[in-house]
Amino acid sequence: MASFGSDFNAAYGLGFHPSQFEENPIMSSPSSSSPQQQSNYLDPRAPIQPVTREPVKQTPPYDGDYLMKQVKYDEDMATLQRELKKYQAASEGAYPPQPSFFDSMWSKRKDIMKLVTLSLIILLGISLHTTFDHFLKKWLLEADLSERYEMLARMGYPLSVLLVIWVIKTSK
Repeated sequence: MASFGSDFNAAYGLGFHPSQFEENPIMSSPSSSSPQQQSNYLDPRAPIQPVTREPVKQTPPYDGDYLMKQVKYDEDMATLQRELKKYQAASEGAYPPQPSFFDSMWSKRKDIMKLVTLSLIILLGISLHTTFDHFLKKWLLEADLSERYEMLARMGYPLSVLLVIWVIKTSK
């Protein structure tokens, strides 16, 4: 029997030789050996069950101050988040986006048209002034007027401009 076990063990390398034991543990009956010997031998037909350990659950010590601080912290964070949303909503309307130069000019086109009209009126006034001044000087040089008539002619020009402004002003 020793030779059969040695060939089998040598072929599959189970790591022990049956002659190491006093008797074959498979062939022996559990009642014939003592309980001390039964615990030393394992039954090869029995399924191997892995050893599992239960994780040790450690409960943290109860700290009431820590829990109260955590609740207070959560409440403070919720309050701050609400205030932040409120300020963000208020700031969105506070600073509207700045329009470009041409957008601002287009939105104020009535004011710009008034300025353009005023500048054209001033330009028209200047050109009329030079024209009337030229013809008045020419007429005064060609006509042989006394000083009195010449003074009335020279004073008549600004008075006529003042009269035209007054008529335009009262007609509105």
